[in-house]
Amino acid sequence: QNNTWYQIGSDWVYITNGQVAGGVVDVKGTRYYFSDGVMQKNIMGSTGDGLYAYFGSDGKEDKTVKGWKNGYYYGEDHKTNAGWVQVNGKLYYGYSGTGSYHRSTYELMNGILYKFNTDGSLSKEVYKMNGWLQLDGQYYYFKDGKAVTGFLRLGNRTYALSSSGTLVKNCVVSDSSTSKTSYYYINSEGFIDEKAGFRTIYGEQYYFDSKGKAVTGIQKINGKVYYFPNYVPSSYSMYSYSSY
Repeated sequence: QNNTWYQIGSDWVYITNGQVAGGVVDVKGTRYYFSDGVMQKNIMGSTGDGLYAYFGSDGKEDKTVKGWKNGYYYGEDHKTNAGWVQVNGKLYYGYSGTGSYHRSTYELMNGILYKFNTDGSLSKEVYKMNGWLQLDGQYYYFKDGKAVTGFLRLGNRTYALSSSGTLVKNCVVSDSSTSKTSYYYINSEGFIDEKAGFRTIYGEQYYFDSKGKAVTGIQKINGKVYYFPNYVPSSYSMYSYSSY
């Protein structure tokens, strides 16, 4: 039977359109949250608009909840806030969808490094990170709190950092900063491999010189003549160059 509640032991399920309800379902103007077909209580549930609402002890969406509850902040619409939110003079940043907050961590957003306190609030300290930092398994290089992108010269090494700031490894990158695109091989440590030699890229042989740059056109190598195309398949494009 459609649009009917059924009790199974201590659990409640709702049948709608011949199917067991799942997710957030409106029942006569009241919304409930179902997981694996069972009505949930005292829990956050996705409302389908990228945010979460709180469902109380009776399973109904709580339209009175406002402010902090169980470590989450609910706004005027009684839903968790995603993005930046100001509460009592403090700034918090909620993950899109869950509304949970960054706590005791550094987070890279739009190329800028932010520091968060244990309560999830943004540190008043303007964090001017300089140097290497590992975040979520990826390495970044920061200058005054901003992630460096493109080629980065440190000492006698030239590192390659993607447009999002991550250190790239074991791949070819292209340099389009001049009228003629150049290609460089990046080794397992993330810098240009300045050892001359052949390398196989997607099944094809290319030759890189002592500066790590792919040669093109007709070349004589170890007494043999080769022809190399002007294009090498690359994984990343470098458009900027920094030296510290």
